[in-house]
Amino acid sequence: MARQSCVAQLQSARDTTEQAAALRQIKNEIVGHPLKKELVVSQGVLDPVVRLALRQSHRPDPAAHNHTFAIRPLHEDETIRLQALHILASIAQGMFRPSEVCRKQSNIICRWPFILSSSP
Repeated sequence: MARQSCVAQLQSARDTTEQAAALRQIKNEIVGHPLKKELVVSQGVLDPVVRLALRQSHRPDPAAHNHTFAIRPLHEDETIRLQALHILASIAQGMFRPSEVCRKQSNIICRWPFILSSSP
């Protein structure tokens, strides 16, 4: 049986645990590998990753604006957002050249600075 692509795993994830695992796998596969970045972009990874990066936490966090940076484990939705932002930053930083796919998805790429600078 052929292995399901990371992008297909992300798109078929049934819950946040599977989403986080798929994002982590994509991140681990593309960091430091420009050709793999182009491959996942051509497979359509940008749209679902951008959506996950923009998704807000479902839990109101009363300490969200407290900048004391207390050490605590990340919630599942925070892990998903972190992994998604790692993927977007890696793709933005390290592709050899803008591929045709990136130019076709320019509406998504134009939102990257907003995503990377927005706070939860």
